[in-house]
Amino acid sequence: MKDKSIELKLNIAADVAADDEERADLARHTRDELRELRSVEKIEALLADETPERSKSGLAPQDWQSLLLTLAASGGVLTTLINALQSIVTSRAGHTITLEINGDKVSITGSLSRKDRALISEWLSRHDK
Repeated sequence: MKDKSIELKLNIAADVAADDEERADLARHTRDELRELRSVEKIEALLADETPERSKSGLAPQDWQSLLLTLAASGGVLTTLINALQSIVTSRAGHTITLEINGDKVSITGSLSRKDRALISEWLSRHDK
């Protein structure tokens, strides 16, 4: 019997002082790191929510800072994901990555306070089964 998959949204928010090149580099680095995780089955860019104009093809452009991840549903998969994302934002100060499952969000920043750790722990207890 095949395990169910977990789908979640991931949003990469670069530091407000970051320029377009830094934002693109952070998004690319995050996607590359995610591809290294065995539990990540698929990474898709979400369409940009509000775009002033569509591309020549008539399609809304993709937003590589907003991703839809499909994960293999196995014990501890979200904990592993959060640890990997924590490592990314710690090495690049000022950035935040937000995960969302069914409207329930948790944000990961470079340095986590005790309160942040408790919020992440609570979020994991609701979703990492």
